[in-house]
Amino acid sequence: STPEIAPYPFTTKGLKVGFLKEKYWTIQIIDTPGLLDRPMEKQNEIEKKALAAISKLAQLVLFIFDPSYSSGFSMEAQQRLFKSIQLEFDAANVWLVISKTDLVEAEQYREFAKISPITLAVSRENIAPLREKLVEWVKRQPWQ
Repeated sequence: STPEIAPYPFTTKGLKVGFLKEKYWTIQIIDTPGLLDRPMEKQNEIEKKALAAISKLAQLVLFIFDPSYSSGFSMEAQQRLFKSIQLEFDAANVWLVISKTDLVEAEQYREFAKISPITLAVSRENIAPLREKLVEWVKRQPWQ
């Protein structure tokens, strides 16, 4: 998949499917449009499709948190949304990934560790640890 990258939020407007190949495994990754912290009845069609994909297909959810505020959403709004995703899905299979760590001070995202352990902190230049962690997770699954 070739995601759109732009200096504004909500660049993903539909489901994007990609594959990560590692030795004997092929991991399917689905990038969904961002969700807003609002009730189901106020969600638009794109958000509803994203939630349907997550609820029907996901075995692991990566919640990407943006501490730089470039998304336009406060830390509190992102935390509320993260908590609601954790409640909806098995919390053990919802990872908190802090992005854009190259744009902010560590203090700006340590606050998030108070509500949930941070699975990973990544920057645009350093996403290799995320790949490694995903591959290790897949290797441990009983369906392998």
